[in-house]
Amino acid sequence: MSKYTTSKILLFTLFTALFLPYFSHAAMAESNSTEQLFAIKDGETLTQEEKIALGRESVNKALDLSLEKVDKIEANLNQLSFPEDSREQELKDIYLSQLEEYRAHYTDNKATLGNLKSFDEIKNLAIDISKYREEVYSPSIEKMIEFILVFYTDNVINVANKRFTDISSDLKKLEDVGVIESGSFSNELSAINKLMDNARTLQEEAMRYIVVQNDVNASSTSTSTAIIVIEETTTSTDEDVVVSVNETATSTVDMQEEQISPRYLLETSLNNIKEVYSRFLDISKAVKEILGVN
Repeated sequence: MSKYTTSKILLFTLFTALFLPYFSHAAMAESNSTEQLFAIKDGETLTQEEKIALGRESVNKALDLSLEKVDKIEANLNQLSFPEDSREQELKDIYLSQLEEYRAHYTDNKATLGNLKSFDEIKNLAIDISKYREEVYSPSIEKMIEFILVFYTDNVINVANKRFTDISSDLKKLEDVGVIESGSFSNELSAINKLMDNARTLQEEAMRYIVVQNDVNASSTSTSTAIIVIEETTTSTDEDVVVSVNETATSTVDMQEEQISPRYLLETSLNNIKEVYSRFLDISKAVKEILGVN
């Protein structure tokens, strides 16, 4: 396994382990910060000044977390490049403009917070912030995350496809010189190809809803109706279940209709690619054993 491939696996692992949980954890932290304020009871043994200080600290923390998320998503959006007149660039510009609005809104909230004198005023501001987050900020942020993720997934699939081509070529060379028997890894390669085909299908389906049919003013909770096709792909060592999306599936496979979100499609696509890299490693280990390389 080359250092290049290893670095890509690490990149994939870091993204799925750090990038995706960051947004859900940040949202939870924002909510917890305001909930801490609401948890302050009138009967608690706190002076009015202590309540005000604690309330201001909780709301300020929630605002800082929201602004931090705005900065992070803005940075990820700015890493994406599209043709000037494309739908993708149009959406990117809209999202960047919305982020500026959220930044200005939360910055104004911080300034307002600094001027509030009573605990009730701070609590009312927290209520307004919570309502804004639920009705305006969070639905839009979810759409932005999906937008970023759909292009990240596209890149991951392209890298995996190139690696697959390289591995297939290397195996063919070893077959040609008689080092390994012809077709020794045909089942493994076929299974990998199926995984990548399904990963691409899922990514393209998500792209259709995130980019082509995207209404930036609609709720981010909208989902697509599709057919989940469960296909069993057998290799020489095990069996795997591959999830794909197919709106014209035949009755020869077990299928189930349900509501699927774009996020679900992308995460399933990435899981397929994760399995692809696991199989790359298995092939690499098997070839090293044949060659007697440690």
